[in-house]
Amino acid sequence: KHFSEIIHPDDVEWSREAFETVMRGGDVLPNHSYRIVRLDGSDRHITMNVSLIRSENGDRLLCFGRDITESVELRENLIARNKALSALSTIVVALSSGSSLDEVLQLAIEKILSALNLEKGTISLVEPGAELHVRVAVGYDDIPDMIGSSCPLAGLCAKHGDLIVIRDALTDERLDSAAKELAVTAGARSTIQIPLVRGGAVSAVLSLAVPPAADLTLEQMEFTNLAAGILGPAVENARLHSDLTEHASELAMLYQAEQTKSLELDALAREAHHRIKNNLQMITGLLAIAGAEGESGQRAAPRCLRQVRAIANVHDLLSPTTKESQLGLKDCLTGVGRNALAAAGCGNCIELTVGGDDRLVSSDHATALSIIVNELICNAVEHAFGDGRQGSIRTTIDNSGSRTIVTVDDNGVGLPPGFAISEIPDSGLGLARSLAVYGLGGSVDLEDTGTGTRASVMF
Repeated sequence: KHFSEIIHPDDVEWSREAFETVMRGGDVLPNHSYRIVRLDGSDRHITMNVSLIRSENGDRLLCFGRDITESVELRENLIARNKALSALSTIVVALSSGSSLDEVLQLAIEKILSALNLEKGTISLVEPGAELHVRVAVGYDDIPDMIGSSCPLAGLCAKHGDLIVIRDALTDERLDSAAKELAVTAGARSTIQIPLVRGGAVSAVLSLAVPPAADLTLEQMEFTNLAAGILGPAVENARLHSDLTEHASELAMLYQAEQTKSLELDALAREAHHRIKNNLQMITGLLAIAGAEGESGQRAAPRCLRQVRAIANVHDLLSPTTKESQLGLKDCLTGVGRNALAAAGCGNCIELTVGGDDRLVSSDHATALSIIVNELICNAVEHAFGDGRQGSIRTTIDNSGSRTIVTVDDNGVGLPPGFAISEIPDSGLGLARSLAVYGLGGSVDLEDTGTGTRASVMF
């Protein structure tokens, strides 16, 4: 046969070029390697030294060849084994690195496929309830819902706990029509399903798409079995570690939430203590003023009760579930006015309105302002509408300037001639003036409007 008829088709062209180079004057072609095809179809690796012999009868090529097939196969086996050992080493390192289960499985399937020169593979985990779903996949990018899907072929392996070789899914009688359709869609008609076992139970299944012949070499099967033996216990251990880590994270979150709640409760307790302490001090001061002015108990008791109710109104408006110590002034003054009119028995005969701009004030300012407005409204009920006439009281909040002004207007009889609040000995208005000055850092004043009386509190 001609040389080109026995040489491997892939080596014909470059071997022809090498021989032509020698014929053109290269003289020697050392260690030229190529493959020949034997009658049984197998390949043999040949290395050849070629020399050019020139003579009067024509140039000739003198060739000396030797079969190096065993050497080439040995080298290829060593390379493959080193590659496999490197893959196993990487997997073992990953298993001991504390990485997440998905990270370990992804690295494992990539290294296994690389070591076996394959392109497609999955690892499916047996989930609680004996359900099996794909956890990681390589080479199935055209199937976006592959992760998390059920795999009939892997399920068959998990059910029996034995290695299963599917040479052609379309003709395999163990598979139903849905499994066959899935194999065709995934481009994995020929597969090997390897169970990953720990303690006699299948925890996962390694699925490898192989060439149509579905034959791996002995060395490849040894590597696959070794990798499966390592991964079986490791998958279960990693899953337990993942569950423990997740549980520990949940406990840490619960602990943090309880710590935060405890701190909030402690802050609420301190704020409540502060509020109660201030309120008690205010009540003590009010009682001390009443006693110092020598009022009779019959006269002082109702006034002190009104003042305590004003303090209680502020306390009710402050939220018991937060440590915020501010509240809206409109709500505060509305409650104070209603309570004052109800206590005086004028809730139906005197109309109360609260208007203007709302604003937030501290609990201490709200308490002082509540007592002041309470006294102003009670003073209006007693003096402006003392003869039992009907009327109205309007409280207005003005924030338009640099300071807030709260006005209490009534349409009663007005102020007597020559009235001056600084000269009035009445303890109610005197208390209002003192609280405006010392409690709010402001002032209080009364004026006759011609249609009634206006009390102004500036702070």
